[in-house]
Amino acid sequence: MLMKSESFKTGRFWVALLATVVCGGWVQAGEVIPYRYLDGRIGIDFRSNLESNLLNYSEVAGIPDVEQAYWNQMVAVTPDANGYGNYANLDTLYDGNGNYVDGMSVRAYGERESPFAAYPDYDFRFWGQINSGWGMSGNNYKLRYQGFGPSPVIEITGIPYTAYDVVVYYAAGPDGGGMFSAILPMNGNMQTVAEDSSFYVYSCHFSSGTNIWKSVKFDTVAEIDGSQASNYAVFHGNSAKNIKLYFNGTVHRSWNCISAVQIVETPPPATVIFLL
Repeated sequence: MLMKSESFKTGRFWVALLATVVCGGWVQAGEVIPYRYLDGRIGIDFRSNLESNLLNYSEVAGIPDVEQAYWNQMVAVTPDANGYGNYANLDTLYDGNGNYVDGMSVRAYGERESPFAAYPDYDFRFWGQINSGWGMSGNNYKLRYQGFGPSPVIEITGIPYTAYDVVVYYAAGPDGGGMFSAILPMNGNMQTVAEDSSFYVYSCHFSSGTNIWKSVKFDTVAEIDGSQASNYAVFHGNSAKNIKLYFNGTVHRSWNCISAVQIVETPPPATVIFLL
């Protein structure tokens, strides 16, 4: 990732200070380039072993701008009543166009010790969960109906894109609750994850069947505001080939879960050229 003095984002726009090379072309000083996604996207739908309300490969779901078909189904295996030894493995993945993604795999498991010095009490364990799917209908209801919770570790390796965003889909019971998500690079990877690589959300139900997608983040658990509900979050600006996504759905009120994750290809960060 480039240093802030070289490249930065604001909202959903890239800002060029002097002259920026973007997709082979030049832009003028001060020109604002709309933030956009490329065609590549890989969706992983987490679920229990319940065979109901499942997405089939032709059904399109997800937030606007990055919705896709070919959601890869990942099923929890739950031999451990305490949750730490439960797991899920996925070694065959397809992108949103139905093309096989060579070398990519996904693992889910538990960890007893927190890697976060600021949150030493967090531990990570999970089961397959059934959610209410509040606020969604059709395919989006199916996407949120099942998930992993309350606190899985999701390991994603062999990500094929040079630059990408991670979309995390949340689900909650009828009482809602606060959730923590964070992304860390794996195996000493020199590439980076997003500057906004950890934050809290409050997930709750919305009016039935309205298909409203909303994302509001908080920097600490103390800031969580139940009136500012979310059902997804986006981690912008990643380049690491291997990442760990930590999720904790127990930080505020009831147990919650992560229902899906999406890797969405983006253009590489713009490079600003300074004239001295």
